[in-house]
Amino acid sequence: MKKDFKKYLEQDDHYFSEGHLYAYFNEQYRGNTVDEVTAKLTNEHDTSLEIEVCEDELGRKLTDKEVGKLEERFNKAVLNCFITKNDVVVAFVDSTLEIKTEGYK
Repeated sequence: MKKDFKKYLEQDDHYFSEGHLYAYFNEQYRGNTVDEVTAKLTNEHDTSLEIEVCEDELGRKLTDKEVGKLEERFNKAVLNCFITKNDVVVAFVDSTLEIKTEGYK
């Protein structure tokens, strides 16, 4: 992997997850177990937007290996922002460290 990509992956969790969580929290994540959310992220989420943003920022196409690493980093960032109760997702923490129980309506 190139240095520019490694540096890109070092950004904080909110860089990767915040817009996604605001857009999809209500319909995709709230009320689901961590295992269900992990499965949705891994098996159902289309990461083409995240790939496009990364490629635009770096000014180049990602390799297949880099795409895999970016998907892993994105999933980890989303999962790290959740607050759970009894293994069920109830809220997320945004970049201002506020606890949000709803995304955009």
